[in-house]
Amino acid sequence: MKKSFLIMTVLMCIAIAPVLYVNANPEASRGTTIVFKEMLKFTAVDVDKVPQKIVDAIVKDHPETTMTKAAVATNVKGEVVYKVDLEDAEGEVAYYLYKEDGTEYIQ
Repeated sequence: MKKSFLIMTVLMCIAIAPVLYVNANPEASRGTTIVFKEMLKFTAVDVDKVPQKIVDAIVKDHPETTMTKAAVATNVKGEVVYKVDLEDAEGEVAYYLYKEDGTEYIQ
């Protein structure tokens, strides 16, 4: 009996600790924003399978680059997202995310 009472007391202390902290420190909860980044699971695709709208956007947004790799994923909203690796004239490679309609995908 004493053992279960002790366990219940410990659990109650753990449960109310965050409430006591926020009440004692109101600044701790004021203006706090929690942001979760979505993890996309990409699958490689041939660069010639990238939609023309994305290719057009790349030509416009990143002239003088070459698409070296492409991958595709679907986010939690059901939007298809393409990750494209672009190489510039100096050999620097950067990746960009685009939605199927050719607009940049911002996480």
